Parts: sequence; structure tokens; C-alpha cells
Amino acid sequence: GIKEEIVAFVEKEGSEVLFLSDDNGSTILHLVAEMGETTLIRLFLDFGSSPEVTNFRGLVPYQCCKKKEARDSFRYFMGENPTLWDYSKAAVPSALSKSIEEARKEKAKAKKKRQAQRRKQAKAKQKQDAEIAAKQAAAEAAELEAMAPTCSMCGNRLKGDTGSWFHRLNFTYCSNQCVQRHRRVLSAEAALNRLKA
Repeated sequence: GIKEEIVAFVEKEGSEVLFLSDDNGSTILHLVAEMGETTLIRLFLDFGSSPEVTNFRGLVPYQCCKKKEARDSFRYFMGENPTLWDYSKAAVPSALSKSIEEARKEKAKAKKKRQAQRRKQAKAKQKQDAEIAAKQAAAEAAELEAMAPTCSMCGNRLKGDTGSWFHRLNFTYCSNQCVQRHRRVLSAEAALNRLKA
């Protein structure tokens, strides 16, 4: 593959090729950093390509990276070779190692788990609040129903607002049937009272 060809080329031509630059002053490390070729970044760093060299725009290879993975290649190299280069000149902010990366992933995983737990708790609280509100509404409705007057005929509690009740003389009814039945009862009582008199 290309990696083997590059290794063979560098071994044949010597490590000076790593320091050659193009018309923009960019070395091979600048170019592979800009392309985001993580394998080649690591290969050239291992060969001794300097991460400190600036091109004509004043950029070191790390600053040419457009992808996080490419930047991480420099950081992993720094973690394994902390004293090889002046990494402040190379603009590499901090070292990275597998253990640091694992710790970072674990921290992100724990954060995600905490967020999921908080969402679950918020949902449970919302459900609990809704249940409490429903119970309170039911209790209030039951209390209003208990305070409602009863039908003058059948004795059932009158439901709904007063506009839906039936009224005749000084009596209140739950339905038109109760109005008619009570009228007959009152008429019969009145007739009995007249016969007694």
C-alpha cells in the first residue's frame, strides 16, 4: 500500500525529504495534516518530520488540520513522546493517550447517563403532578356534587349548572319526567286534601 511505498521512499532518499517544502513553504507534514490523513501524519512524525516548522502563512502542521482525528494524531504523538519537540511551538495544546481518551469517553458516558436519569425523574415528577392535579379536581368535583341540591321528586343529586335543572313553582328537578310525576303527586295530594275537608 501507500504506507509501504512512502516508507521505502524515505529510506531510499533519506530523512531530508521530510523537510523539503513546496511553493507555499509547506512540508509534507503540513500537506498530510491538511488532508486529514491520520496514518500518514503519524508515519511522518515517527520518521522525524518536525511539527514546529511554519509555512509561509506562519502555520505549523497542527494548525493546518481540518479534522479532529488529524489533530488527535498530533496529540497522541505528544503523549507518547512528551520531550521530543517543543509542543508549544508546534501549537499542540495537550497530550492525548488511550487512557485519557477512555477516561474522556467514560466521563461523557456518565454525563449522558445522568442526563437520562434527570429526564426520567422529571417525567416521573410530571406524571405524579398530573395525578395529584387529577385527584384534586376529582375531589373538588365530588365536593361540589355533595353540596348540590337534590331533585324534589326522586331525591338524586342535581348535576351540571343550575341552567340545566328543571324548575316548577318552588321545586327543582333533575328531569322533565320528574317534573311531570311530581305534578301528578301534588295534584293527587291536593285532591285528597279537598276530599278530607
